[in-house]
Amino acid sequence: MAIKNNNKGRSSECIEKRNIKLSARFYWYSNIVGLKFEKCIEYLKAEFDITESRICDLIRENNTILSGFESKKATETDLKKMFSFMNWNYKTINY
Repeated sequence: MAIKNNNKGRSSECIEKRNIKLSARFYWYSNIVGLKFEKCIEYLKAEFDITESRICDLIRENNTILSGFESKKATETDLKKMFSFMNWNYKTINY
């Protein structure tokens, strides 16, 4: 008998890593760069290729990750060390 997998082939480990990166990026855009919420969501949509509503859901669902960055008062240097493969240079998006 086969075990039913409700994850539709998605790795829970990959999803968790994505959520941590998404939370870090949201923290950076909002707390370090100083963008308003709507602009943060716009940038995250372009960067992670997910809808605005899904991004809002993920931020809400992973609030403890975001709270961790906030309570540690993570700096841009901290984020660069944690996610050295990501580009931390802010540029405006032109559509």
